Amino acid sequence: MTDDCTPSWKSQARGWRCARIVGCLLAIALVGVFHLALETSEITARNSESWLKLQRTATDDGNTITCQKRLSVEVPSRLPVIRAASDFALVNQDAKPVKLSDYRGKALLVSFIFTTCNGSCPATTHRLAKVHDALAKDPELRKQVHFVSITLDPARDTPEMLRGYMKLYELDEKHWTCVTGSAKEVAGVHAAWDMWARPAANGQLDHPSRVFLVDKEGRVREIYNLDFLRIPWVVEDIREECK
Repeated sequence: MTDDCTPSWKSQARGWRCARIVGCLLAIALVGVFHLALETSEITARNSESWLKLQRTATDDGNTITCQKRLSVEVPSRLPVIRAASDFALVNQDAKPVKLSDYRGKALLVSFIFTTCNGSCPATTHRLAKVHDALAKDPELRKQVHFVSITLDPARDTPEMLRGYMKLYELDEKHWTCVTGSAKEVAGVHAAWDMWARPAANGQLDHPSRVFLVDKEGRVREIYNLDFLRIPWVVEDIREECK
């Protein structure tokens, strides 16, 4: 007769079977966690500026040498590509031909202004001049950046007017270019950049206030209006595109 306190062999077998199942499930779970940790660490490593890769090389004597090789990995910019920046062929403040593509290899801040504006243009130019001054604290960064101001009023903004505008705001010709052209040429540039200007009272123009950040490959990466044209923000974005 079997003692009531002693489990039967069937109960013992059932218990061992349950224990094995639980053990298998725990092992599967641990393997999953391990693989997840490996994937996370790899993603973290690849998102850093550089990562180490094991490289195995066979020697003449048949042995294998394992060494570490540091590979450079490009980190995606936090600023998405909005579109390609449309090129133009206009003239600068010295009446010399100039194209946007002349500045390929530099980050650009492209603004649209007219010299007789008494609204947002003076504020935009003044703010951009402050950005220029902030960049001057880092000469290596500043030489990678150029400012381009395109007229909204080609009828009045001759090269001579643009030179006077630059002197008024003490704009550095080495790092800043103002451009104009015929009414037809400038209208084409406005359309390509989604800009416009309409006659308003007292000889003024109604127009949007936009500044475009163009990267070194000629792609628009950010569009600021005057409210978001904050000096620290713009400098941070430029630094991101020039790193």
